[in-house]
Amino acid sequence: MLPDNADLRRKHAPLKRFIPGAIGPHLSSSGNRPQVPEHGNLVTAELVQRLTGRPIREGLRRELFEPWTL
Repeated sequence: MLPDNADLRRKHAPLKRFIPGAIGPHLSSSGNRPQVPEHGNLVTAELVQRLTGRPIREGLRRELFEPWTL
C-alpha cells in the first residue's frame, strides 16, 4: 500500500500522482523487511490512459462494460 494512498484517493488525484510512490523499495509495516508491492493494475491503467488518450473509466466503460453488458 502506498503511504499516501488514502490522501491521493480522497483528493481524486490522477493516476500519474500514484506512480512515484509505486516505484522504489517498499518495506513492511515494521520497516525491516522488503515487501513486494502489487501495483500492476495501477501501471496498466496509466498505460491504457496514455495510449488511448482517455480516462481509464471511459476506456473500461466503452471497451469492457458496454460491449459485455456488465
